[in-house]
Amino acid sequence: MTAGNGGASFGRGLVIGKFAPLHRGHQFLIETAMAACDAVTVMVYANPDFADMPQAIRAGWLRAIYPALDVCEPADPPPDAADDDTHRVYVRDFLARHGVAVDAVFTSEAYGDGFSAVLGVPHVEVDRARTTVPIRGTAIRAAPERFRQFLHPVVAAHYGLGC
Repeated sequence: MTAGNGGASFGRGLVIGKFAPLHRGHQFLIETAMAACDAVTVMVYANPDFADMPQAIRAGWLRAIYPALDVCEPADPPPDAADDDTHRVYVRDFLARHGVAVDAVFTSEAYGDGFSAVLGVPHVEVDRARTTVPIRGTAIRAAPERFRQFLHPVVAAHYGLGC
């Protein structure tokens, strides 16, 4: 499982999120996965979706910034309010239906260990305390102009924020 990325530890990594909006903390997570894997699959979903930045826009940001990512946009995700097991099984079944085998799951969230157990792969926890990149999407959604420094220019443009 080593090669492509100059000594990667895993063949394919998995990152899951709403990315609403995609910010530097997400980028740190994704770039950590990319450094540790030959390939990375990112699943983008929220239910309900965000009217001002729907799934296609969020997935587009990822594709624009990281062309090497395999970005998935599931059409039928469970509600955000569904229990953790529902989300875990949904992702496991989605990956199986699409023939995607992952070797590790990368998260910055408490759900990571349970998620990796259902997928049967290691969990790599990345900056869960948010010390490296101290930001959350909810703060940016509330005041994007205030947290502009945490947005890639591709995402900042969505909010009409210049470089």
